[in-house]
Amino acid sequence: AVVADNMKLMAACNELRNLNIFCVAEAKPGDGTINFQLTDFLMRKVAGSMVLDAQKTHFKRQALMSRAIKKELPKRLAEKERKRQLYEKQMAEASDSDEAG
Repeated sequence: AVVADNMKLMAACNELRNLNIFCVAEAKPGDGTINFQLTDFLMRKVAGSMVLDAQKTHFKRQALMSRAIKKELPKRLAEKERKRQLYEKQMAEASDSDEAG
């Protein structure tokens, strides 16, 4: 059901792009997503006014969380991996000293 919904949404976006209501916006290389943008300022304002404030807040929160994850997560994972390797090294040394003693 999700794939069908996504296909319908993509088809609708492509149709709006063909009508020059949407344009394809710049995306980061390797992002794997297609970003659409409303071409007309008036349409953008009307569409923005149709979205509920709760939805706007949800979208903003989601975007901020996504940015934070993309920025901070690699650093945290690298630090966790470093600590894991240090722990394994200490455990191996402790095991070696137990066998020698």
